[in-house]
Amino acid sequence: MSRKIVLSFSLLLLFTINFPSRAGAMPTNTLTILPQDCRILAGEELPLTLDGSLPPDAAIRWDVDDGGVTSMLPGLNAIFIAPSEPEVVTISVSISSAVPGVQTLITQQCIVTSPNSAPKGLAQVPEIDGISPG
Repeated sequence: MSRKIVLSFSLLLLFTINFPSRAGAMPTNTLTILPQDCRILAGEELPLTLDGSLPPDAAIRWDVDDGGVTSMLPGLNAIFIAPSEPEVVTISVSISSAVPGVQTLITQQCIVTSPNSAPKGLAQVPEIDGISPG
């Protein structure tokens, strides 16, 4: 009988180690920032949406590394204000749970262009015989 108890305890311990509880964890693979193909002209605004499953107690914070962003309650939507110069901007969404220490960060690149130039880090397509690309 004690052998069955030891075996049961060992199996329980094995499952606990290999399959930890997901209470309070957020599914990172199902969250995306829309639009996924983010392209905008310098100085313009673009509506953003966080798409996916969130726990009911999630706190959402939008951020960009240049330009601006304004979040609308409850935080699933935001407006991205592109910087005045062409570049590639990183949009970040930080999602925190009521469980201390549980946080998810989602990022996406957005290409900010002007009608006459490509953003820093992207090659410009040259004009050929007076015909411009685009």
